[in-house]
Amino acid sequence: MSKYIIQYEPFEPLRCELLAVMNYKLPWETRRYALFGSSVMYLHGLREEIGDIDIFVDRYIYDQLKQRGWQEQRPRPEDPPLLEAWLPGGQLPVHAFYDWKKRGMQIDVEELLSNPEVILGWPVQPLAQLRAWKQSIAHHDTRPNDYDDIAKIDAYLEEAARLS
Repeated sequence: MSKYIIQYEPFEPLRCELLAVMNYKLPWETRRYALFGSSVMYLHGLREEIGDIDIFVDRYIYDQLKQRGWQEQRPRPEDPPLLEAWLPGGQLPVHAFYDWKKRGMQIDVEELLSNPEVILGWPVQPLAQLRAWKQSIAHHDTRPNDYDDIAKIDAYLEEAARLS
C-alpha cells in the first residue's frame, strides 16, 4: 500500500482534506469523532507518514456516513464493521468505526468521544490508550511495526513525564 506523506508543519492540508470529506458527507453538527491509530502518532510527531486515517464516531454519525455512500466493510468475520471513504483526490482512505471489540481489546468509544485528548485542535485517542491498544494488537497479530510504535510511545511518554 502506498503511503500518503504529509509534512508535519503545516498540518493544514490534511485538516482541510479530512474536514472536506466530513462536511461533504454529513451534517457535522455534533462533531463527535476522535482520531486513533497512526494519525495520533503523526500528530504527536512520532510518525512521518500515515497510510490512512482511522476515526471513532458515534452510532448516529456512522449511520449518517453510511447513508451518504461510505462503503461498509468487515475485514475479518470477528471484527466490528467499518466504513471507508477517500479524501479528495483519492490519496488517503478514512475508516470510521463506532465500536472496537477485537484483537484482545475493547475500547469504550463513548468514553473516548466524550473525553478525547486534543492535539493541534484534533480530538484524539490518548497516547497511553493507543499504547495499550498497540500492545494488544502486537500480541495477537505479531505486527513488527507495533513494537516499534510502542517503543516510540514509551520514549515520548517518559520524556513528557521527565519534563513535567
